[in-house]
Amino acid sequence: MSDRVQRVIPPRNVRESRSLAAVGESVLAYLPDTVFELTAAQAAACARTAALVNGPRAVEVLRGYADDPRPEVLAELVRAWQYFDPESYARQVLADAPLAAHRAEVHTGAVPHLHLLRNLRRCSVDLWMDDDAAGSVRSLSALTRLRELQLVGNSAPGTLAELVSLQNLETLWISMFRGWPSELPFLAELPRLRFLGLAQTRGVEDFSFLRALSELRTIWITHGVWSRWVEQVAEPGNLDAAALGLVSDSSELARATERFGNLHDLVLYHAEALRDLRPLRALPLEGVSFDHCGHVDLRALAAHPTVRDIRIDGRSKIDLTPIADMNVTVTLHGPDSAVGVENLGPDVRVRRVRR
Repeated sequence: MSDRVQRVIPPRNVRESRSLAAVGESVLAYLPDTVFELTAAQAAACARTAALVNGPRAVEVLRGYADDPRPEVLAELVRAWQYFDPESYARQVLADAPLAAHRAEVHTGAVPHLHLLRNLRRCSVDLWMDDDAAGSVRSLSALTRLRELQLVGNSAPGTLAELVSLQNLETLWISMFRGWPSELPFLAELPRLRFLGLAQTRGVEDFSFLRALSELRTIWITHGVWSRWVEQVAEPGNLDAAALGLVSDSSELARATERFGNLHDLVLYHAEALRDLRPLRALPLEGVSFDHCGHVDLRALAAHPTVRDIRIDGRSKIDLTPIADMNVTVTLHGPDSAVGVENLGPDVRVRRVRR
């Protein structure tokens, strides 16, 4: 058995990790003490193997990998957190890990122990299965060194306003399916925000907090009528990217493009009635996304001098034929997002993304 194990150490990728982990705790003795000399894929696979084996010896192995700064390795170390006692793992493995540039995707059981991670600056937390989402947000509000925070969940917890303590935040993304308050005044007190994403915001009516956010470069607000917030933006000329929901016609699109004249990336969301895209010719766009925009006519983009990236989502069935001669990458999310692929020329690169 030892000869066979040694022949597949280190594993080449995480797919091989499960087979190795099935050997049991004895396989840990064959894993390297450090992974600096391995490829990123091999190093991540070693971490996955130890995590699947589990137990105190596995923690010792993972501790030896915790000073590797490569994102693939860090992602595996954070992912492994769910298999161990959360506080003990935080103290023994992740406390000094080089996480400053890495966005850690953590499970809710780990949230109360995030303060133990000295280098944590960016994190993403899924609150969907959290019975105490309000408590988790309260714990997150104590992480005052955070620069980026992403939250997704079912219902907006009543403690969202406590995030005002995160004065170093530059990126904030909140996606809550329901329960949004009508006002979010605490956001006006986060002056360093450069990226603000608010998804599923059907209940939010007052966007006046945007007047205080002069550093914003990206605004991503979905499921909310764009006209409710477009005039509230403090420095519209500074926006590089924006998501506009429920744009109904060309005149509304023209109003938005006049307001945000320097956009390089634009997302049009649930604009089912929009067809005429001619107002986009005035923008220095490099990328544009259509999400549930089934009637748009791409002819207006065919001669656009700077667009190099078009993304299409939803059951839109947008006709790609008008852009057949462009030099552009088209990303299709789902089989029903577009038609006319067979008409595209050699300079149109098509990427298909499965859900």
